[in-house]
Amino acid sequence: MKKILIVLPLFFVFIFFPGCGEDSPPTREEAKTVEVTPITDTTSFSNNITVYNSKPGVLGIFNVPEMLVLSVMDSASLGKVAARMGRDFDWIQEDITYLEAEVNGPAGTINYNNKPENFKFETIVCIKRIPSKQPKRSKIVVLEAGPMLVFNFYGSQQNLFSAYDKIKRYCQENKLLASGPMREFYMTDSGTEPNPEKWLTRIMLPVMPYPED
Repeated sequence: MKKILIVLPLFFVFIFFPGCGEDSPPTREEAKTVEVTPITDTTSFSNNITVYNSKPGVLGIFNVPEMLVLSVMDSASLGKVAARMGRDFDWIQEDITYLEAEVNGPAGTINYNNKPENFKFETIVCIKRIPSKQPKRSKIVVLEAGPMLVFNFYGSQQNLFSAYDKIKRYCQENKLLASGPMREFYMTDSGTEPNPEKWLTRIMLPVMPYPED
């Protein structure tokens, strides 16, 4: 079988998202769920990550469908995050080969807190269909559908903090709250694009309006 390549950022630098009116984004278990269509082993997932335009900044609020991913949940202190994340993506790659899964979107991460001493994160790679067997190291996860703020950031991952500042201000100005953990997808292969200014990270933040008084 032809080897499936996972596109990853060249490096990972710890950043945190302070939330839209929150100290930290809620966990997946705490996030508001929405009604979804029944899923079977023949369901095909579009994953809907590459359909948006490429202009920088806030693209708007979109109803994003469920995403099917292979996932590794992990945590590490700040100095060990890059190594652990690289290992987790290697595990997912091994499972993709083992499962003969069809990759259907970019690699990404989900961030669950902003604690340098124990940063909790999830490495994910989108796949098209539920595999016929269980992965060895990763898990098969369906990420929730729902309204999400979509933001395009161009530049090195070490400068992503500027994107989070803009997202926070947009949420405050438009009375939005984070309703789930933020997703980052690495749209550019840094191995073939040497210019960091052209690296695109697509950020998706589940949001909801401020509750009525």
